[in-house]
Amino acid sequence: MHSNEEMAEIVNKYATCMQEIKLRTNAINSIIKRQTTTLYPYTNTEFLCLQIRKILELIVLANLVANNKEYQRLRQNFATDWNAKRIIETIKKINANYFPKAIYREDSDNIKIKCEWKEKTSNILNENLFTDIYDEISCFLHSQNPFSSKSVNIENINKKIIVYINLIINTLNEHNTVLCNGNIVNCTMNAIEENSKSKEGKVSVHYFGQVKPNEITGVIINE
Repeated sequence: MHSNEEMAEIVNKYATCMQEIKLRTNAINSIIKRQTTTLYPYTNTEFLCLQIRKILELIVLANLVANNKEYQRLRQNFATDWNAKRIIETIKKINANYFPKAIYREDSDNIKIKCEWKEKTSNILNENLFTDIYDEISCFLHSQNPFSSKSVNIENINKKIIVYINLIINTLNEHNTVLCNGNIVNCTMNAIEENSKSKEGKVSVHYFGQVKPNEITGVIINE
């Protein structure tokens, strides 16, 4: 069981990772909407691919934050880890239920419950998609061999990037990450809807501990 200090550290570091994802997502959108540019179509696409890769790495690093003690037992130098696929391989050994679960809220019929969490089932990331996107994006970040017979279709890659970023946003908009001890880190990204006049809110992260049957409670550390 985590102490209050440990819960606060998990929440704050998790929120930091998610806030960085929001900023990188905004940078991606500024290129896609042609609000900014690197002055060259090819480097625009490289920039987008780099941001996607870093966002995927941050998703995994946030999970590392939430399970740092258990992870450290397997890897002494965990503070220097950065490769998303390698971190996933290690995390799965301690928590097979590690991948963030995309959720939405639905009004509850139970008068004691304001709303219930329901899992999204479509247009979201899963472990296999995550790995496929990570590999594809990473390959594009290398310079092409001039003797290669393969051609790079920028328009096709840009279309895929739009699909990928939408998958990421739909997954993270509100999600739960299950910890090794069975507790949950709940995160709401508080993004604004397209064409909305509302201001974008800050990332909100809560730590929820397990409770006895028929008890309804939550431990809120920071918003």
